[in-house]
Amino acid sequence: MTGKFRAWDKAKKCYIDSEKFVEQLFVNSRGRVIWWSHAGLEDITDNIDIEWETGACDKNGKVIYQGDNCRFGRKVKNRTVGEVIYEQDFCAFGCWQKSSRIPHFHFCYEDFEIISTIHDEGSE
Repeated sequence: MTGKFRAWDKAKKCYIDSEKFVEQLFVNSRGRVIWWSHAGLEDITDNIDIEWETGACDKNGKVIYQGDNCRFGRKVKNRTVGEVIYEQDFCAFGCWQKSSRIPHFHFCYEDFEIISTIHDEGSE
């Protein structure tokens, strides 16, 4: 899979500043996270969580990433809480409904909204 992503530093518990380090961090064809610096190439896969961009935005124009927590549904009272996932069997991004683990493989709900990232304190 190719595309944009954000990277979570497990030790520092923060996202890596992608604008500052975008040219130094990449994912190779084997899915390994590689850091390029003046010292050479370093495999930092065990220290970083990669969250892929889905290519879609929520109702507020916020870019949707793998691992985001979201709310969606056509009825206000029955809005569902889920987590954005990448399902390799279907080669598609979707949203796991947290209450029943039912996958939804689309972001077509007009009220689809990102409520937090997977790393936010108190995320749903």
